[in-house]
Amino acid sequence: MRVLVALIAAIGLSVFLVVPDPFALIGISRPETRDAVESLLSDKAQHAISYAVLAIALRFAFQGPPRRAALWSGGLAMAHGAASELIQHFVPHRSCDWKDFLADAVGAAIGLTLWNAVTLWPGVRREPLMSTELPRA
Repeated sequence: MRVLVALIAAIGLSVFLVVPDPFALIGISRPETRDAVESLLSDKAQHAISYAVLAIALRFAFQGPPRRAALWSGGLAMAHGAASELIQHFVPHRSCDWKDFLADAVGAAIGLTLWNAVTLWPGVRREPLMSTELPRA
């Protein structure tokens, strides 16, 4: 279940980042509506928010020592950001920009910071949501 959440987030973000007109995917095809969305959140803020969500989904999927899980989650989110920027170089109407990758990395760091702030807060439930052990016969 945890891996499925991360997989859905990664695939959804991947599709949104590599299509020529991502706003058309969510039904925003009119230029004035698109401009309103882009004026509400800058391109860099959109990248940061997307990668914060991806990093949180990845951190949710990883179990084990918290530091190792955070390193894997952050590393995979940043690798995804780098790969998506390189792929965008070959997609019409998209561009490869190191500033977008920097926004992706900052977003991933913010997402992991939020995860730690919430899960390490005193009184927060620390047991796993679901047991991964098989029942004994």
